[in-house]
Amino acid sequence: MEIKISRTGSKCLSCEKVFIHEEWIWSRILDTDDEWQRQDFCLSCWEQQEKQDVLSQWRHRYIDTKIKRKEEEVVDSPLRKLFYESVEKEDSRMELAIAFLASQLLKRERIFKKIKEMAISQRDGYIIMYIDRIDDRVIEVRDPNFSFSEMEEAKKIVLERLGDKPEIENSNQQDSISHV
Repeated sequence: MEIKISRTGSKCLSCEKVFIHEEWIWSRILDTDDEWQRQDFCLSCWEQQEKQDVLSQWRHRYIDTKIKRKEEEVVDSPLRKLFYESVEKEDSRMELAIAFLASQLLKRERIFKKIKEMAISQRDGYIIMYIDRIDDRVIEVRDPNFSFSEMEEAKKIVLERLGDKPEIENSNQQDSISHV
């Protein structure tokens, strides 16, 4: 007999209601003649189940791996954190340039998805709208026609602010920044 227990199902075996992230559910392992079978139930269906001879049963929280991954990405992205800090301090052209540069890098990392670009005027530049895939927030980034020297200075500041990261990560960021 092969022992192979499946992962938590995404919906209740009885009513087929899709589980919600961190919802309490019941799971059990049944011994059929050929294999061990895992079954997952919502709390209301668990109460209605006829009691069977089981190898194991337990109550636990359902963890949606997509949501869990998004939560981990929020904590683990220093570039994303830098972007939002720059957006909050958007009172200077340099902070705008840093936010613009960080948004371009986040777009390359597929954390931001560009949804719209609008020209304001030749003098005022344009606005790019992104959706942050981690928390589905819509973000507006301005590009008031930055000069090459402004972008170079923003690049230096981004590298300095990300400088407390390990060398490997730093060199990867620097390679990405030089190709924007």
